[in-house]
Amino acid sequence: MIIAQAVADHSTSRGIEPRSIYDKNVCDADKDDDLKTSLLRAYEYTKKYYPDFSEEECLENVYNQLVFKFGEEGKVKFWINSYNQKKFKQKMYELAMNKDLYFQTIYEILENKDF
Repeated sequence: MIIAQAVADHSTSRGIEPRSIYDKNVCDADKDDDLKTSLLRAYEYTKKYYPDFSEEECLENVYNQLVFKFGEEGKVKFWINSYNQKKFKQKMYELAMNKDLYFQTIYEILENKDF
């Protein structure tokens, strides 16, 4: 029952606080907390599900998602709020608030991707 509740509560997009510490741990464990990984996943997702997007449209979509998730009204919440999570969220916020910095960062990541 504990595991089923943790799985049910783990989604950030539901907009509710997980009910127990177990639920919060599962919720946080399911999130990326690495800038490169997070941006690459968003980029790859956009490329896969919006194949007709130009490169510029793809990068704009990733930026819009970044703002939605980490901007002023950001939807991403970490419940345990470890040092690494706080640092990650702050860096993502900085990118969401500074489009030039976002583009500089995403171009650098894409230039150096190793897959």
